[in-house]
Amino acid sequence: MRATRRVFLTGFAGLLLTVIMFMGTAHANQSLSWEPCECPSGEQYTLTLSGLGTFAKGPDKATYSKGELVVVTFTPNSGQVFQKWTCTPASHMASDCTNPATSVFITANTTLTALTWPQNCTVHVDWDKNLGKVNGDASGSLTLTGNYGDTVGLTALPNSNIYTEWTGHLSDGSMGGPGQRYGDNVELTLLQPHVYIRACFAQIPDPPTPPIREITVALEGGSGKIYTAANFSGCFSALGWQYSTATGLGRFIHRVVPDQGYFLLGYHWTQGGQTLYCTQESIDNSVTSDTTYTATLTQGASINVEVEGQGVVTSNQFTLIYNPLPLTWAGTPTPNMPQPVINGNPVTMTPSPCPGWAFDHWEYNNGGEYVERPNPAPGLPQNLLVYMNWHEDPNYDPEISAYVRLSPTNTMFNAKAVFVKCPLDILEPNGDPVTDNHYVYDTSAQGICNVTPVASGCECSGWDWNLESIGGAIFSTVPDPPNSPTPILRYTGLPSANNQFGDKILVVRRRDGTDPVSTTVQIFFSPDEWNHPPLSTEEQATMIGAETTTGNVPNWFYYWRQTTAAYGLHRYTSGTSRVYWNTTVTPPRWEAYVGNDACQTSFKITLGLKIAPDYSWNSSGIDTYAWKTRHEASHLKDFPTWWPNGLINVLLRSPDHDGIPNEFEASLGYGYDLNEPDTNGDDITDCDDYAIRTQQHWEYYSAQEDDWSCPGQQSTL
Repeated sequence: MRATRRVFLTGFAGLLLTVIMFMGTAHANQSLSWEPCECPSGEQYTLTLSGLGTFAKGPDKATYSKGELVVVTFTPNSGQVFQKWTCTPASHMASDCTNPATSVFITANTTLTALTWPQNCTVHVDWDKNLGKVNGDASGSLTLTGNYGDTVGLTALPNSNIYTEWTGHLSDGSMGGPGQRYGDNVELTLLQPHVYIRACFAQIPDPPTPPIREITVALEGGSGKIYTAANFSGCFSALGWQYSTATGLGRFIHRVVPDQGYFLLGYHWTQGGQTLYCTQESIDNSVTSDTTYTATLTQGASINVEVEGQGVVTSNQFTLIYNPLPLTWAGTPTPNMPQPVINGNPVTMTPSPCPGWAFDHWEYNNGGEYVERPNPAPGLPQNLLVYMNWHEDPNYDPEISAYVRLSPTNTMFNAKAVFVKCPLDILEPNGDPVTDNHYVYDTSAQGICNVTPVASGCECSGWDWNLESIGGAIFSTVPDPPNSPTPILRYTGLPSANNQFGDKILVVRRRDGTDPVSTTVQIFFSPDEWNHPPLSTEEQATMIGAETTTGNVPNWFYYWRQTTAAYGLHRYTSGTSRVYWNTTVTPPRWEAYVGNDACQTSFKITLGLKIAPDYSWNSSGIDTYAWKTRHEASHLKDFPTWWPNGLINVLLRSPDHDGIPNEFEASLGYGYDLNEPDTNGDDITDCDDYAIRTQQHWEYYSAQEDDWSCPGQQSTL
């Protein structure tokens, strides 16, 4: 359980800031949940390492996939000390990281630079050897060395009635060094490669006039290093004298360097009866009385970025740690209290999916449970904007605001970008128009039907198509295997069975077999072509008439003969449909023949227009075939009785040439005139009129579901 402590920022009390400080490192638990892009076609990126030292990286490769995690460890060269990392593009884990071992997620060609500082520091000390010694040395100069950050002690032994003032400047002779301190014994923190310190021995006046002012620097809200010094010339930095107090004649310089994980908000102090503020890191100020400066610090806040699925998150504003209480700038002492920068530290995070994936939504955890952030309207950026500060925003409503704010009780903002595999769907056929799922065998002799669907999806996840088989047809794909959003799925060869046409299930899956999506396509044949499978001996015996000159039949006859539209025994003729006295068989017999008129797309069926005009209707395709087979079957039941030996003695037996022998005509019961071939005067001979009246009834569209011709009753829906 995390321990907490409450710190009231008393100096900035007007800001009403109450900070919940979480003990420990706020940015120590970064998620490593990202997955590298797995798509082989994904772009590869380089990682360039720069700095005065050696690097170890894992994995150690020339290029990296998008989203791949690389752990980098830096060892500085001899004489160098590591300071921090810089990273381009910005990284929420590596940018400004002060640990020589860091991690970075690869989102583009990346440059990671290790910044170093000289490790070996030299302090050059000089003094008037006639007035005293330093560190027991009476030569007037000495040189001390150490490592960056070490502390060296300086002990002056002035002559009688002499006091010591230490003054430091940098190697270039400027006065930007540590400044002045008074006293015989001091310690100097090594922060510069070369520092020049002079022990200024001076006669103690009579009466003595020691330094008359003192400043004190105190910390609240965090930890850091305090540097103070007298600054009579106004040109010093105070870096080096690591003391919380300093004495002098009235002008001082001080600074606070926050420890890792903390930020300096500013200083406040009382001077001349009023409270003054300054947000500068160091203050050069003159005082007329002893003064205490309070440095207010705050613990930093970090962003933890998680990824679900495959993708990355980028932001130009990424860094390892943010100041969660940004204030307006006050570079010089002012009685005006710095104000909260409500929109400080804006971080715009952009999701970028891997190939084969798509961004779905954001989730974030602001100190509680993960919540899903509603996506913006279509067409708007899908970025997530978070203000990494704790300030109160009166206009912020987490339910409707287009941005998110860091909770005042949270030092870690957790963002999760959720990516999903590219949506897989069949775009074509899609039922618009209704017939767009119709595919027809071509007119080639072998008969080819190309099904050409279109799918959504991504190249990385790929496509795997499957189409229900057709008995007797060879199935193939282009390409093979069909890893394409627009393949050709090909049937070669028509089936022998009519029921093999029609509805076929089309399925597309990802290449790994997941996420199947299906639709129905319909397969048709061309009725007027002759490219069905070759007729067997039995089929030729029953389908081909004696009068035909070919050993084949058209597709419509071949397939419709297998449906409920067919009636009775009938053969194909290249002429018109009729009954025929076949003398090529023994004994000769009457046979029914159905010809090309049986597949007419517009055939007017009538039954004596003067008698039953409502019976007239236009028939097409398979309905015409159904009517014709029933009509010829009706003739076939009568002709063996009427003309048992063929059409012999026609003029004698049927003088009016209506096809009905007179000895039968009067008894048929429909008032036929023995002397009129067309008793009803409707251009239908009495023989056909009688066949129509007595043939089996056919209901229009009764064989619609069996008709897989195109054009046909189902192909024109």
